[in-house]
Formats: sequence, structure tokens, C-alpha cells
Amino acid sequence: MIGVADMKALSSILCVVVLLACPPVASSQQAGQVEWAPARYHGLVVGKSTQEDVLKVLGKPTSSGKVADTNTRYTAYEVSDPVPGKLMVIMSHGILGEIDLYPKSRLTTAEAARKFGPDYQLVRYSIDDCLGGGGTSPLYEDSQGLVEHIEYRQLGMALNVHRGEVDTIMFVAKPFGPKHSRCTGKSSGAEKK
Repeated sequence: MIGVADMKALSSILCVVVLLACPPVASSQQAGQVEWAPARYHGLVVGKSTQEDVLKVLGKPTSSGKVADTNTRYTAYEVSDPVPGKLMVIMSHGILGEIDLYPKSRLTTAEAARKFGPDYQLVRYSIDDCLGGGGTSPLYEDSQGLVEHIEYRQLGMALNVHRGEVDTIMFVAKPFGPKHSRCTGKSSGAEKK
């Protein structure tokens, strides 16, 4: 017959075994814990779908043009999902490179969390000035950075936050930048004479 002391000891051993067998679950709020997945928008996969796929799914664009800073071509569509707004589709060498949605009405960060769910990360970025060219510069993660995103990395989606409101919903296939500046030891544009 097992006594109370033996039951407590057995219970403690069982708890330790269960804890060792089940690794801890990381909070999605911790930066860097969730890997990026390519975004999907109505069956289109960023980084994989072709121009033909885009036309089949979205139809004839409402407009087209070039992005001012990069001279990259885009096509635009008026959409209602996930929020009403203007959808800009950017192709790269015939493959869907990125989709940017500019909401007609900006969302507060609280509205965005209610709309897209709580499984996000708040991430800040700074500009890697020494690598810039042609009006743009790449980003890197920086807790003190001025660029703020609400990122749903498992969905390949990032919401750009400006003055507490979401002004752009970006559907991407990869991270926006590395975890550290690549300019270490290089002169930035501000340091040049």
C-alpha cells in the first residue's frame, strides 16, 4: 500500500517528467521567436505567384505606375478585404514580390489587434544609411528605431504604424531586415563630409 509521502513523491516525479517532455511555449510577443512565412492573399503567394496568377485572381488593375523612390513598377486595385483600401502589387522579375494595402480609413493599433488577432510582435527598425542608394535604404531591427511594425510573421504580414495608427498593411515573403546593422565600421551618410 502506498502512503501519502510516497504519493507526493510520485506526484513530484511525474510533474518533472511532464515538464521535461513538453518544451516551454514561447510567447509570440517576443521578437525573433516566430519565423517568417510567405504571405498569402486570396490564394496568391508572395515570392511564388506569377503575373498571370495575379491577373487571374485580382483581374484588371484600376491603375499602374512606378514607386517614386525605387522606380519599381506596380499595379493597383481597389479592394475590401481585409479592409477597404488601395492594394498595390509589386512584381519582381515576373514573381509577386510584395503586396501593400493602404486602408481608406486608418486603423488604431487596438483595432488592428482585434481585426487580425493577438498573435503578433511589436518590432522597431532603423535605417542602415551606409547601404542606401537611389532614395531608399535597407532596414535592420533596432529597439530604438523610428519605424514601427505590428508583425504577424507566421502570416507574412506586417502593419506599418505611424503616429499610433496603421497606415499600410504589407504582405511579404521574408523579413524586413537583419537583427543588427550591417554598417558597423562603415561611414554613414551623416558622417561623411
